[in-house]
This record gives sequence, structure tokens and C-alpha cells, in this order.
Amino acid sequence: VNAKHDGYHWLKGKPVHERTWRFYRNGLSVEDKVQGKQKVAEARFHIHPGWTIELFGKRGLALLSGKKRVSFEVEDGFPFIEKTYYYHEFGKSVSNTCLILKLHRGKAGIPFRGIDMHILFLTDNFPPEVNAPASRTYEHCREWTRAGHKVTVVTCFPNFPKGKIFPGYRNKLWQVEFMDGIRVVRLWTYITANEGFFKRTIDYLSFMVSAVMASPFIEKADIVIGTSPQFFTVCAAFIVSRIMRIPFIFEVRDLWPESLKAVGALKNAVILRSLEYIEMFLYRRASKVISVTNSFKENLVKRGISPEKIAVIKNGVDLTRFKPMERDYELKKAIGLKG
Repeated sequence: VNAKHDGYHWLKGKPVHERTWRFYRNGLSVEDKVQGKQKVAEARFHIHPGWTIELFGKRGLALLSGKKRVSFEVEDGFPFIEKTYYYHEFGKSVSNTCLILKLHRGKAGIPFRGIDMHILFLTDNFPPEVNAPASRTYEHCREWTRAGHKVTVVTCFPNFPKGKIFPGYRNKLWQVEFMDGIRVVRLWTYITANEGFFKRTIDYLSFMVSAVMASPFIEKADIVIGTSPQFFTVCAAFIVSRIMRIPFIFEVRDLWPESLKAVGALKNAVILRSLEYIEMFLYRRASKVISVTNSFKENLVKRGISPEKIAVIKNGVDLTRFKPMERDYELKKAIGLKG
């Protein structure tokens, strides 16, 4: 960005000034803290020549240079723009744009990054696990980071399907790692093999509790997504959305508990009705419902969920992993193909 800061203008009092730079995959941010007797302080940022700046919304700004655009938001203070100048190399005066922030509480933060939103995704399966939920979630999150979004995944330690922690991991309270720009927060859960209704339910409930308890220690997101098939993860996403006061999205990869009933894994009518009540509550409270099939959407619409609330995003394929190859005649012969 090459923004130059020329200090503060104070009404009164000598301040204590602290600056923190944070680097991200897609940009950086600067946060200034000022302590003193002043009631109002001004931070003045001279934007490098060649860039222009414009306001959008209440706190949003955009830096423009040719076809390049960097959007950011002022976390505190009030932004103003004025024409100004600063002395460039060798004392040369350069016409410039100045961004002014007025600090009324002694702190201002400016994220200089082309990130449109911070997405928080809750899932109990994630790579290095290789089941379908882990793969779908990872590939979505990877594409979101490539599009410039910031993504945080809250998950457990890899153990599926045998209920044994993968090598290199240990089931502890908290661990953070990064995968292709995705911030992955792993939490302690009760670990069990993918068999037996009671133990798996305790596993699901432990993840729900851990995710909710960890949410105050996670940077506030713009949206939170909870993914099924089991919806205790979605319950956690709903509670987190209320804690953070952000929209909640329900991704439906299977109809649960209907799938339990269909395969005979759960026959107790009272428990089934209770789970179905929770299921419908979550559908109604979600800002958006994402279905992986048209039939799931049809099912939900018949049960009273508005079709405008449901978007169908089917499983896809990453075409960059495939390319045309020469015909392998030996392989065709071996498997009995003709033509």
C-alpha cells in the first residue's frame, strides 16, 4: 500500500503511541493506540502517489491504482479525505491524498487488505481426514481464501474413522495451524470410532461444547457456517452466531435425523421427535440454508422452509487436477475396452 504516516495532532496532553502491524496472506493491517489527556486525536495517513482513495458505506474505504483495488475498513475513528502533499525523496514536494482518522477513544485500526469478509466454519471433519465432509469443506475454504476472504475453520483433531488420533497430533485443548491460507483451530473432543450411537453422540456433543467455549477467543467473523449431517455442529454455529452477533448459515449435506431413522440407527420415537424439533428450529433461525441436492431442498420446502431461503450448491470437481492424456492401449486391453 505504501501509506506514509506523519504522526498525530493532539488537542492537549503528551500521548503514548504504540503501533502494531499484522501480516496476512492477502494483506496487512495497522493498528494505532494513543494514550494521553487528549479528548480527540488525529491520525493522518499520506497515501502513496499513484493511488487514489474513496469512501463507501459508513466505514469502508478503497485504495485505487489503475485496475487494482484494495478495500479496507476503519475499525474505529471517523475517516476523512483531503488533498495534501508530502516531501518525497530529495525534498521534492508531491501532490497527494491524505486519509484522516479522528480517534475519540484513543485507538484506530485500519486493515489494509483486499478481504471482503471473515468466514468462520465449524466442522468436526477436516483434512488430513479424507472423508467427504472433510474434502468438501477444505475445498470450499481453499477457494474462499483464493478469492481474498479470510477463513477460520474450527474442528477437532483428526481421528476419523477409527477414533485414533493421526500421527503428529495430540488431543489437547487448543492448537492452531495453517493450511493453504486457512486458519485451522483444533479443539479437544471426546474421541471414539465411527460406530455405536451413544459414543458417537457424546463425541458430537463434546465438539459442540468445545466450539462454543472457544468462540470468545476467536477473532470475530462476518458469518458462521455449521455443516451437517449431524447437527450438533450446527447447534454450535447457531450459538456462536448469537455470541458474535453475526449471521448463521446451515449447510445441509444429509437430512439428520431422518437418515438415522431410515437406516434404523435410531428407533426411539420420543428422541426422534426431539431431534426433529431442533432440526426445524435451526432451519428457521438460519439466515441461509445451503443444500447439496435438489431433493433435499424439496424435502425442506414441503416441511415449511421458504424456498427463497434455500440455495443448492452441489458437490463439484476441481478441474485443475485433471488433464487430457494419450490413450493407454495396454490399459484398455487389460480391462477389456474396445474402440
